[in-house]
Amino acid sequence: MTAPHFDPFALGDDPFPHFARMRAAGGIARGVAPYPELADAHYVFSHELVSGALKHPALLQAPPGTYEEVRRKLVDHAPMALLSRSVLLADPPQHGALRRPVAGFFSRPAIEALTQGLRALSHELVERALAGGRVDAVAGLAVPVSFWLLQEILGIEIEDPWALNR
Repeated sequence: MTAPHFDPFALGDDPFPHFARMRAAGGIARGVAPYPELADAHYVFSHELVSGALKHPALLQAPPGTYEEVRRKLVDHAPMALLSRSVLLADPPQHGALRRPVAGFFSRPAIEALTQGLRALSHELVERALAGGRVDAVAGLAVPVSFWLLQEILGIEIEDPWALNR
């Protein structure tokens, strides 16, 4: 039996039904790689498979070979260097330590609630920008959206995001 094909760039607004289909089809799919240097990738869709893959020494994030070369290219670019230290690209035990505090935000209901909140805030910010005739994309959109999300995930109120800069 051939594994189903998965394209992470064509999931649409609601990826959860697609993830469920992938789990029902065996939980493993071959598909479009997230990096252009790689021909394809394998994706896993169940907690059991992900846990097993994260613990398998041959599947660590930086094994010798092509993946190591891709990772090195990523780290050479400042924004991607930050991503390379994230939970997405961390090997155990660092992966677990980074994921545990935010694990509750990866459930479908939590993602839907965050999505609704982000849409409402984004709509309000765009309406405000249109009414004013101008907008500073960083101060008027990126910072409020980023800090709203941080507040929701961390459960704290950040009264003045700009104070963190000082």
